[in-house]
Order: sequence, then C-alpha cells, then structure tokens
Amino acid sequence: MPHSGPGKVTGVHSIPVILKDCGCAQLWWGGEVGVLWEAFFEGEIKGRIGHEVLMNQLWGCCEDFLKSQGVKKIYTYNRDLEIPNEWYQAFLQRRGYKSVEGRKVTVVKEIE
Repeated sequence: MPHSGPGKVTGVHSIPVILKDCGCAQLWWGGEVGVLWEAFFEGEIKGRIGHEVLMNQLWGCCEDFLKSQGVKKIYTYNRDLEIPNEWYQAFLQRRGYKSVEGRKVTVVKEIE
C-alpha cells in the first residue's frame, strides 16, 4: 500500500556473481587518434563456434568507446601472434581497416 515518507529495507537478497577472465582489450587515445592495441578472447570463449560474432562485438564496443572519446582514426596492427594471419587480416578488412602507406603492419579505420 503506497504511503508518503521514506522507505524501509525489510531484507537483503543476494545473488552470487562469479567473475572470470575471458580475454583482454587495450585502448590508447589522445586527441582524435586512438590505438586499439589488442582485443581478443582466451580460453573456452576463443574456441566457441560464434567466435567471430563475439570478436565483432568486442571490437565494436572498443571502437564505440574510442569514438565517444572524440577519436576519429583508430590504428592497430594487422597481425596477432595468437590468431592466424589470414583470418585476422580478413577480419580487420571486414571491419573497415585499411593499410597505412609505408607501414607494413599498421592498419587504420576512420570513424565518424
């Protein structure tokens, strides 16, 4: 029954939360330039069937965060020692990253 005045806590229910490492992401930025140094999954998540979907979500969140900080260009490497080169480079290309002239392993994505 509604009443006026402050509420009163009559009990506390808790739900156990288990936090488990599942990967890593490192972002650096300054001004309009950002670096997505790494963003990957580890362990059981890395081997899941929908791994590329999860990677797209992870990278999308990283890119959105950098954009919210005013970043207009995101740089990253086109290779990762933990991921096969052919797959990784195709993944970056599908995400809109392009080679940087004169830089063998650097790619860039311009965001609006």
